[in-house]
Amino acid sequence: MAKLSAQKADLEAQLDEGRSTLERAERERGGVAESKRVAERELGGVKQDVQASFQYLTKVIAASSAAFRTA
Repeated sequence: MAKLSAQKADLEAQLDEGRSTLERAERERGGVAESKRVAERELGGVKQDVQASFQYLTKVIAASSAAFRTA
């Protein structure tokens, strides 16, 4: 009987450890998901900046080409 009690206690300890590991993994996963959302928002802003810069440079090149042709 004592052996069964010891085994039960051991299994309960393993279960508690497994639950703790699972909880920690779930918290880390939530943090990673939030970091991903933040990074995606920042990337969207960077993409818009790059597009705006490209459009500006395209206009500048077109204007300088036109000025060069008329000169």
